[in-house]
Amino acid sequence: MKKVYFFIFLILIAVFLNSKIGWEAKRYFLKDFSKDDFSLEKENLILKAQISQFEILKPFLNKNLDYKVGFIYSRYPFNFKNELLVNLGEKDGIQPDSAVVIPSSSTPQSFILVGKIKDVYENFSTIQTLFDSNFKLTVQIANSEEALLVGGPLPKIILIPIKNKINTGDVVFSKDSTLPYGLIIGGIKKIQNVSNSLFLEAEIELPYDLSQINAVAILKK
Repeated sequence: MKKVYFFIFLILIAVFLNSKIGWEAKRYFLKDFSKDDFSLEKENLILKAQISQFEILKPFLNKNLDYKVGFIYSRYPFNFKNELLVNLGEKDGIQPDSAVVIPSSSTPQSFILVGKIKDVYENFSTIQTLFDSNFKLTVQIANSEEALLVGGPLPKIILIPIKNKINTGDVVFSKDSTLPYGLIIGGIKKIQNVSNSLFLEAEIELPYDLSQINAVAILKK
């Protein structure tokens, strides 16, 4: 490091004395120095990006299902909740109607359902989320009989037999033949009686913020 300062000192003296050699040395030395700085900065940026990606993917490691992990494309400036774009497509073996999930932080080896693959293209796919009004799925609430999940801006459970004893906080999980059994959907938030009906309805609380999801796992069919 002392040598570097010494050379810089000599260059400054030469430049100050209006020496042609000094200007040439300054240009050569600073050119190489800035080039090394740029390469180092580039390597640091690449390393930081790789660390960031690893932190996003780390929760998906050591799970017991067969899946592929993909990154969610930014939705800015549009923030539609009914559909997401993932950077996996036909080239990755993705198929329509595959379950799209995120790992559960509270229940080891469990997944939370975000939606399912809608359309598949060569390099990306669209995900139909639970916030899509056309999303429907047979589910089960705790130990009760099956019911129907209906998607939308406020997803809810309908056709809950009135004889069933369900409570706020009960876990809702998938029981549909088109998806793996037992995927976590969310929890019962509010139970409502339906007038002149033998069924109940319930609001459901999803255990994630869709805008905060950066990566998902697509389960193989």
